Amino acid sequence: MKSLKNYYSAVNGLLEELLRRSGYDDVLFMKYENKKPIDCKKEEGTDFVAGDGSDDGEQISGYWVGGDIGGILVVHEEWFIKTDLLKEALELKVANLDDIFDWLDYELDLHEKGEELKINFKKWFKKK
Repeated sequence: MKSLKNYYSAVNGLLEELLRRSGYDDVLFMKYENKKPIDCKKEEGTDFVAGDGSDDGEQISGYWVGGDIGGILVVHEEWFIKTDLLKEALELKVANLDDIFDWLDYELDLHEKGEELKINFKKWFKKK
């Protein structure tokens, strides 16, 4: 069980680092108990809310589908992000959430045109 908590903590740590890199300095992880969200430790967080630190600033929120930390992350009920994509973005040292959203748009555009995806996120990012 301890190794699973370590994995969850590491995955949410990736998410937290990417959120901070994207300008969201205040990150709060939550879980649900009795159908109510409560603050929790990073390794227990199936949901998150992050803000830029100002009172009237930008916020972003999301959750792990089915509470499966490390599976598919949903951001703003619009973006579905696999953990591997989070890892790739962090490995680039400068990529942020906006870059991931642009990549997902690029993938969707190719799919709608019936074209085959021939590069991965890292190669696309380096070309853009």
